[in-house]
Amino acid sequence: MDRNNEVIQTHPVVGWDISTVDVYDAMMIRLHYLSSMDQPQEDALVDRTLWLTTDVARQLINILEAGIAKIESSESLSIILCNCHRIKGDRSGGHR
Repeated sequence: MDRNNEVIQTHPVVGWDISTVDVYDAMMIRLHYLSSMDQPQEDALVDRTLWLTTDVARQLINILEAGIAKIESSESLSIILCNCHRIKGDRSGGHR
Protein backbone atom coordinates (compact mmCIF):
# COMPACT_ATOMS: atom_id res chain seq x y z
CA MET A 1 0.00 0.00 0.00
CA ASP A 2 1.27 3.47 -0.89
CA ARG A 3 1.81 5.37 2.39
CA ASN A 4 0.93 8.69 0.75
CA ASN A 5 -2.58 7.44 0.03
CA GLU A 6 -2.99 5.60 3.32
CA VAL A 7 -5.81 6.83 5.56
CA ILE A 8 -4.98 6.53 9.24
CA GLN A 9 -7.99 6.39 11.52
CA THR A 10 -7.40 8.58 14.58
CA HIS A 11 -9.18 9.06 17.88
CA PRO A 12 -8.85 12.19 20.03
CA VAL A 13 -7.38 11.61 23.49
CA VAL A 14 -9.56 13.30 26.12
CA GLY A 15 -7.93 12.06 29.33
CA TRP A 16 -5.66 9.54 30.98
CA ASP A 17 -4.90 7.66 34.18
CA ILE A 18 -1.27 7.64 35.28
CA SER A 19 0.21 6.00 38.34
CA THR A 20 3.66 5.00 39.51
CA VAL A 21 4.75 1.47 40.32
CA ASP A 22 7.67 2.04 42.65
CA VAL A 23 8.58 -1.63 42.93
CA TYR A 24 9.39 -1.72 39.21
CA ASP A 25 10.62 1.88 38.80
CA ALA A 26 7.91 2.28 36.20
CA MET A 27 4.65 4.04 35.44
CA MET A 28 1.30 2.79 34.23
CA ILE A 29 -0.77 4.82 31.80
CA ARG A 30 -4.24 4.34 30.32
CA LEU A 31 -5.50 6.72 27.66
CA HIS A 32 -9.14 7.78 27.42
CA TYR A 33 -10.29 8.47 23.87
CA LEU A 34 -13.34 9.06 21.71
CA SER A 35 -14.19 6.59 18.99
CA SER A 36 -16.31 9.11 17.06
CA MET A 37 -16.59 12.89 16.91
CA ASP A 38 -20.17 12.86 18.20
CA GLN A 39 -19.34 10.73 21.25
CA PRO A 40 -19.63 12.66 24.55
CA GLN A 41 -16.45 12.86 26.64
CA GLU A 42 -18.13 11.18 29.59
CA ASP A 43 -18.55 8.09 27.36
CA ALA A 44 -14.85 7.99 26.41
CA LEU A 45 -13.30 4.58 25.91
CA VAL A 46 -10.39 3.55 28.14
CA ASP A 47 -7.50 1.84 26.39
CA ARG A 48 -5.39 -0.98 27.78
CA THR A 49 -2.92 -0.33 30.58
CA LEU A 50 0.60 0.36 29.36
CA TRP A 51 3.87 0.23 31.32
CA LEU A 52 6.57 2.86 30.84
CA THR A 53 9.98 2.69 32.40
CA THR A 54 11.28 6.02 33.66
CA ASP A 55 13.65 6.10 30.69
CA VAL A 56 10.85 5.58 28.17
CA ALA A 57 8.67 8.13 30.01
CA ARG A 58 11.46 10.73 29.69
CA GLN A 59 11.79 9.96 25.96
CA LEU A 60 8.04 10.39 25.54
CA ILE A 61 8.13 13.72 27.37
CA ASN A 62 10.97 14.94 25.14
CA ILE A 63 9.18 13.89 21.96
CA LEU A 64 5.93 15.53 23.06
CA GLU A 65 7.72 18.77 23.99
CA ALA A 66 9.54 18.81 20.64
CA GLY A 67 6.25 18.28 18.80
CA ILE A 68 4.57 21.08 20.74
CA ALA A 69 7.49 23.43 20.03
CA LYS A 70 7.31 22.62 16.31
CA ILE A 71 3.56 23.23 16.19
CA GLU A 72 3.84 26.48 18.14
CA SER A 73 6.70 27.77 15.97
CA SER A 74 4.71 26.95 12.82
CA GLU A 75 1.73 28.86 14.23
CA SER A 76 3.97 31.84 15.02
CA LEU A 77 5.45 31.75 11.52
CA SER A 78 1.96 31.70 10.00
CA ILE A 79 0.95 34.73 12.06
CA ILE A 80 4.13 36.62 11.10
CA LEU A 81 3.70 35.81 7.40
CA CYS A 82 0.06 36.84 7.55
CA ASN A 83 0.94 40.19 9.18
CA CYS A 84 3.73 40.85 6.65
CA HIS A 85 1.30 40.27 3.82
CA ARG A 86 -1.09 42.84 5.29
CA ILE A 87 1.67 45.42 5.70
CA LYS A 88 2.90 44.94 2.11
CA GLY A 89 -0.66 45.07 0.83
CA ASP A 90 -1.43 48.35 2.66
CA ARG A 91 -2.14 50.97 -0.02
CA SER A 92 -3.07 53.84 2.27
CA GLY A 93 0.16 55.68 1.42
CA GLY A 94 0.50 56.82 5.01
CA HIS A 95 3.68 56.68 7.06
CA ARG A 96 4.04 54.41 10.05
